[in-house]
Amino acid sequence: MNFVFSSRLKLNYIGSAVLAIAFALSFSLTAQAQTMSSTLELKNACETSPGNVVAINANTQISTGPQAPLTEIVNTKCTLVIAPQVTFEASQVSMTFNGPLSIQASTEGRALFLESSFTARSVSVALGNLGGLLVERSLLRSTVGGISVTSGVESFVDVRGPIVGGGLISNQGINISGGQKFFGSFTDAEVRANANITVNMSGAEAQFISTTSTVNSANGAINITGSGAKAFVEFKLGAVATGRNGVNVTLNGTESTINGSEFSIGSAAAGVFLRTGGSKGAITLGVGTISSGTATLIQSSLTGTEGKAVLQDATVTAGGNLRIETGGLGNSEVLDSSLTSNTLVRILSGAGGNCKSQNNIINAPVQQICL
Repeated sequence: MNFVFSSRLKLNYIGSAVLAIAFALSFSLTAQAQTMSSTLELKNACETSPGNVVAINANTQISTGPQAPLTEIVNTKCTLVIAPQVTFEASQVSMTFNGPLSIQASTEGRALFLESSFTARSVSVALGNLGGLLVERSLLRSTVGGISVTSGVESFVDVRGPIVGGGLISNQGINISGGQKFFGSFTDAEVRANANITVNMSGAEAQFISTTSTVNSANGAINITGSGAKAFVEFKLGAVATGRNGVNVTLNGTESTINGSEFSIGSAAAGVFLRTGGSKGAITLGVGTISSGTATLIQSSLTGTEGKAVLQDATVTAGGNLRIETGGLGNSEVLDSSLTSNTLVRILSGAGGNCKSQNNIINAPVQQICL
């Protein structure tokens, strides 16, 4: 299985991942034969194990059983406990759990879903250090509660399509949290929830990238936050992010970055806030659209020194104030774009910074442009 990681990841991360894979392959050669290979065997294990807890102590592939729209029905909840350096894989099968599905992976444990459909009342995944969750051309769906994924040091959450109605679908919210060097990726994926969709990154070099994917919160907000020094968020190549109650990307680290290219971000009833903190934050947006029911704020290092906010070939429509700002010695540039607001359009940099507005169409009753 090939995993595509951003070039911003450090070489030592890639090296450790390679060692982990090599160790797992070595482990599989010496481990006992798989105890389960079918959905029926996993169903029986879930229903009959004490506390409905199933230990996955050797590399396990569930590849025999019904495929959607047919499904293997598990009449209970189920918890899969994946041992260190062990991979649990579901390949071309479908299962439905009449209770919560919980996956708990130890260090270097992984859960892979390939062309499969797993539905439960709620879904929770806890990854240890160097762990991973892959959902490829598959569906993880919660029918009553939400979906939550927590990960340890240098872990990844990778959701890939293409598949109609696939990816992550939640009746409530979707919450993803990552630690040091966390890597989150949506590629050709659908991620939908009725409530909030949250990505919370605490690591110094954590990243989240959405590529040609649709992320939609029907009745909530999309909140992406990062506290690490070099947190990185990107929407590209047709990525769409819509939250009825707002879209908020806030990165507080010194050198945090928000990028957008061929993207669409919108909120029907609330605001769109794209903000980087620290002294060297950067926001670069090109060939995209932003629409909000209230304010749109694009602010980089507003209280810092060297922030950058660049908008080019973009269309931005706001029901309230539209502000593109940097602080101190910041660089604010808006080029070849259309900006519309019912109240205010403001493009400004700090007193010692650079502000540029060129070839733009600006419609607003109050305009504060590079004053």
